[in-house]
Amino acid sequence: MNDKKGFTLVEVMIALFVTSIILSAVYYLFINVSTMNKQQTDFIQIQDSLRTVSLITEKDIRRSPQKIEITTNDNTTTLYYLDEEGNKMIHEGKEVKYIYRLENGRLYRNDAFIMENLTKFELSQPQPFYVQLNLMSKIGNREVKHDQKIYLR
Repeated sequence: MNDKKGFTLVEVMIALFVTSIILSAVYYLFINVSTMNKQQTDFIQIQDSLRTVSLITEKDIRRSPQKIEITTNDNTTTLYYLDEEGNKMIHEGKEVKYIYRLENGRLYRNDAFIMENLTKFELSQPQPFYVQLNLMSKIGNREVKHDQKIYLR
């Protein structure tokens, strides 16, 4: 009779094999959850940046005397404030305007950086009583859009 206590080599090998399968599955799950978390965080950051650009643009429009002119040339959009007669407003010898420039995925407002990874910035006035703002950014294959109507008072 053999009274030795312990595990045989075959039992230890089987236990190691089962443990390695379980650890591999947990590692795979961890990597997937981590990747999804990073993608979601990036998406939220882009949404937040688009909302910030929207708020800045809305503030520029709301500060106006509610008569504006919007011009677009290539990658530059200019927002002019107009007086009661429809002439461009002058303050301290300068036109009152905001220049939005989209260059290499970066948006600038009066040469101050606002946001990166922006693929579209469109500001238009389809009707005299509101301004349409369309923004778009990309994260990998996913497009993030923000469209807003800004009503004039």
